[in-house]
Amino acid sequence: MPLLLSFQAWLYFALLAGSGLLSLSISLNAISLHALCTAGWVAIVAVIGFCLASIQTLDKVSWLGWVGMFSIIAARTSFILIRYF
Repeated sequence: MPLLLSFQAWLYFALLAGSGLLSLSISLNAISLHALCTAGWVAIVAVIGFCLASIQTLDKVSWLGWVGMFSIIAARTSFILIRYF
């Protein structure tokens, strides 16, 4: 039973990482007007993700949470303004 649960956790995290890499590469490909192939964007995002994941403490990357929060609020606000005004 523990072997099955560990395999399920591994599969979940592998699929989660894959979906994140795919969505980021598609979004960067759309922003850049297809200047670089999708495989190139996947490689760039994977290297950035590896560098950020290798940091040992969250104190060094806690500012990324604030950046993410403000970007989500800005995107939602601009969507509301465009949609309703």
